[in-house]
Amino acid sequence: MKFNESIALSTKSPRNIPWYGTVLIAFAIFFIVQMVAGFFIIPILLIFNPTATIDDLLREPLGTLIGLLLFPFLLAACFIVNKFVYRHPVQALGFFKAQFIPKYLFGVLLGTGMILIIYCINVLFGAMHSTLNPDIQWFTISWLIALFMIQGLTEEVLARGFLMNKVSHQLGVPAGIFINAAFFSFLHFLNPNTSVLSFVNLFLAGIVFSLLFYWSDNIWLTGAAHSFWNLALGVLLGNEVSGQPLPGTIFNSTANMESTLVNGGKFGLEGGLVVTVVSLIVIVVLLKLSLNKYAQKRA
Repeated sequence: MKFNESIALSTKSPRNIPWYGTVLIAFAIFFIVQMVAGFFIIPILLIFNPTATIDDLLREPLGTLIGLLLFPFLLAACFIVNKFVYRHPVQALGFFKAQFIPKYLFGVLLGTGMILIIYCINVLFGAMHSTLNPDIQWFTISWLIALFMIQGLTEEVLARGFLMNKVSHQLGVPAGIFINAAFFSFLHFLNPNTSVLSFVNLFLAGIVFSLLFYWSDNIWLTGAAHSFWNLALGVLLGNEVSGQPLPGTIFNSTANMESTLVNGGKFGLEGGLVVTVVSLIVIVVLLKLSLNKYAQKRA
C-alpha cells in the first residue's frame, strides 16, 4: 500500500527511534500523561467542590468529567513529542488546512450515521428500545459535547496520526494499521464489562478508523467521525460508550438482556454482533476506496 502525504512526512526520527520504541512512547503518552495531568485537574476540581470526597470523584458526573479533562493534556503531549522528539511537522499527524470545515462535517456525518444504522438494526431485531430522557441535563450535555470532541480527536491523533503513521513509514502501511488497531483495543481493555466480542469489535473499530484516516489522509475528518460516533452513541442515545455510562443523555436506551450477543449487553452497542458485521462491511469498502485512490495516483 502506497504512502499518503502524512505518512510520507513521518520520516525517520533524527534519534533513530525504532518502530517498537514508538509503540512504547505511545503507551507512555497515554498512561504517564494521564497520571501527571490528574495531579493538576483534581486539586482544581476540589477548589470548586471543597466538600467532594474520593467516592464523589469516582462517581458521576465528576468521574466522567475528570476522565475527559485528561485528553487536552494527551493531545498537547502528542504535539510536543511529534515536534521535539521526532522533528516532524503537524502535517505528519494528518493536520491539513485545506477544506477543514467540509471534511470535519463529513466526519460528523460518518460517525453519527454509522451509529444510527447500528442502533436502527438493533431496534429492528427487538434488541433495544429508547425513550426520551425526562430529566435532560443540558449543562452536563454541553460539556460532554465539547470534551468528547477533544477526546475523539486526541485518540485519533495518538493512535492514527502518531503511531500508525510513524510505524507505517518503517514497516509499511498494513503493519502500521494492524499495530495501531491492536494498541487502540488494548487502551480500552480495562473498561467496564469488557468481553471477548467487545475486544474484537474494538480492534475492528481501530481498523475502520485506520483505513478512514489512510483513505482521507486527514485527522480532522477521522477525529470528527470518532467524536460523533461517541456522542451519538452516548449523549444522544443514552447507550454506554465502550462500557461506560454517561451522566447526561437526551434519550435513555435499554438493551434487551435476552439479546446481549446482538446489542452488546452492559458494554453497550459496541460489544454486539451488529457492530462486528457493520465494521467488517465498512472495512471492505474503505479498503477498496483506498486501493483505488492510491492506484489512480500511481497511474
